[in-house]
Amino acid sequence: MSLINWKKEKAIPTICTGWPVALLSLLAFGLRIYRLQTPPLWLDEIYTIELVREGPLAILRNSLTDPHPPLFYLLQWLASGFGTAQSEWGWRWFSMLCGGLSVPLFYALCRNFTGRLPAMLAAFALAVSPFHVYYSQEGRSFAFLTLLAIISTLIVIRILKYPELLRHWITLALLSLVGLFSSYSYLLIIGVQGLILILIIRHRYRWIYAAIIALGIGLAATLIVPTIAATARQHLNTPSL
Repeated sequence: MSLINWKKEKAIPTICTGWPVALLSLLAFGLRIYRLQTPPLWLDEIYTIELVREGPLAILRNSLTDPHPPLFYLLQWLASGFGTAQSEWGWRWFSMLCGGLSVPLFYALCRNFTGRLPAMLAAFALAVSPFHVYYSQEGRSFAFLTLLAIISTLIVIRILKYPELLRHWITLALLSLVGLFSSYSYLLIIGVQGLILILIIRHRYRWIYAAIIALGIGLAATLIVPTIAATARQHLNTPSL
């Protein structure tokens, strides 16, 4: 078989199976771009903008009294042109991008467990989900966290298949810390993924992963404790209606 014929035989199946995913990705991005700038900024988005415009140092200081960690605010600072964006689009495009990318990656995730058609249907459900579209058009962390959870789960699958590759363990640990310092609720994702790995994988690298996660959670706890105290004082000092 000639090299040209071999390339044709490899390319044709790839194109035939890849075009539905490409169309689904276009649909996902189209739904998330449509009217992205139309809904006015609301309370939490305005709070994010005001904080981000104060710069990285203010974001880090704020993490001691805010129930949200600083990393997503720092990402928004970069995505908004160092806090200089002047439109809804400028503050929401990062969430839109994360939401759109989540759909083909979710298809890839589902393909590890089922055939093409069920995986396509699952990805289609995510693409047209009103909840996912809504949060992909909001300048907050939810679409980013969803994308992060999908990517990290793909890496968990790689670890289950190839536990001897240290780079997968390190990548998963670092992504977990990114999620944790973007939202403390990401600890739920870390808990499930970590429990699966600790129970199933009997490999020495799991202790490296566990050590990195434990260190990250300990650092997050130092931020959470003063946040709880500050929030409690704020509620106590808030006059009743």
